[in-house]
Amino acid sequence: MTIPFQTTDWSTIPKTEHPGDTGMAYWQTLQFPGLRLRMVEYTPGYQADHWCQKGHIIYCIDGEM
Repeated sequence: MTIPFQTTDWSTIPKTEHPGDTGMAYWQTLQFPGLRLRMVEYTPGYQADHWCQKGHIIYCIDGEM
């Protein structure tokens, strides 16, 4: 897979809302062939409404996991 290295101006990527069991997640998504890249913001107390079996790579910019 070729990774499309580039600079991303995240302020130009629209946010979509994804409610959890509690709280909200806001996604900004870039889609490339074979790769989805997301900047995700969680509100305090967010708890997901599902469990994903895929596995992910996470880079935490602010806060903690």
